[in-house]
Amino acid sequence: MNRKMTRMVLAACVAASMVMQAGPVLAAESSMETAVTEAETEAEGFNREEAESEIAQSVDLDMMDQIRSEDGLKAEDWLPIGSVVLLNGANKTLMVMARFVYNTNEGKYYEYCGCLYPEGFGDSEYYFFNHDEVAVVAQKGYEDEYEKLYREKVLDGIDITMLNNMASTEEETEKESENK
Repeated sequence: MNRKMTRMVLAACVAASMVMQAGPVLAAESSMETAVTEAETEAEGFNREEAESEIAQSVDLDMMDQIRSEDGLKAEDWLPIGSVVLLNGANKTLMVMARFVYNTNEGKYYEYCGCLYPEGFGDSEYYFFNHDEVAVVAQKGYEDEYEKLYREKVLDGIDITMLNNMASTEEETEKESENK
């Protein structure tokens, strides 16, 4: 038995012993799920403190805090990379390949950038879109503890509309300054 499997079995045993002491079936299911999730997370080598440190080193979290709002997309609503979606009115699916992106051609922020699925990235164009344009999530991308933490620390509450409004206001201010 490999190390991961051993840990999962041990976690199941711990959960089972908790159930024997606790009694109710719902508590048993909950304890079992929690123990297995904890064992899987530990077996995968996920360390929340290390992950938070990595994120803090790669992302300006103070700047991210400035662009959050109550109207922004919540952490749990962001799609993971690799998700396959069909946009309103489209007949071809896209795969999410980036989140919180700036389209330099349009001078606008978008929640997602995708490529045609199953073709993938290549000679195809990039497609920029927001969550409100998604008609169907055909397949949700891979999601682990690091992904959930990233969405919580970086993406939670980002308001694309507010950002685009701020950017257009700054652009207008710059144009007015140039004209004087």
